[in-house]
Amino acid sequence: MQVELSPTLLATLERVNELSKKCVLEDDKNEADRLSREYSRERMDLLMLLNAAVEATETANTAAKG
Repeated sequence: MQVELSPTLLATLERVNELSKKCVLEDDKNEADRLSREYSRERMDLLMLLNAAVEATETANTAAKG
């Protein structure tokens, strides 16, 4: 199945990747904790956007068949 990725989803994916790298490289514990919390929020947003994209694709495929 091919899923169309919106610009918002792609931007969120880039942000998640960026935050993941920053978390790993950060030496300051407080900043690392803050980045980790932000990463978790962005990752949840990413998963919700991805699920919505998959659902929209499945709905479109069902409508095209029927």
